Amino acid sequence: MDKLEKQLNTLREGVDEIDNEIVRFLKLRMEHILEIGKVKKELGMKRKDRKRNAKILKTTINRGKLNSLRGSFIKRIFKSIISEAERIEKRQKMD
Repeated sequence: MDKLEKQLNTLREGVDEIDNEIVRFLKLRMEHILEIGKVKKELGMKRKDRKRNAKILKTTINRGKLNSLRGSFIKRIFKSIISEAERIEKRQKMD
């Protein structure tokens, strides 16, 4: 294996580690969502909070832009994350 192939493999291993961290943080986020759902239920609050979701999108898009990431990219990712969180909260409500 030459020097460039070794460098490529090292870089790919780094990406794999980052991907593992992303998955770990997504799991942690969803665990928090379950706890939030429990508190909302006890408070008699609605499951869906459009204002909160809009704030999350605005904040994360701005953070992304500050880190040279396109707003549309961040928006797609976080819309998907929010959608999954809502699905989890809805499922929890049924339990």
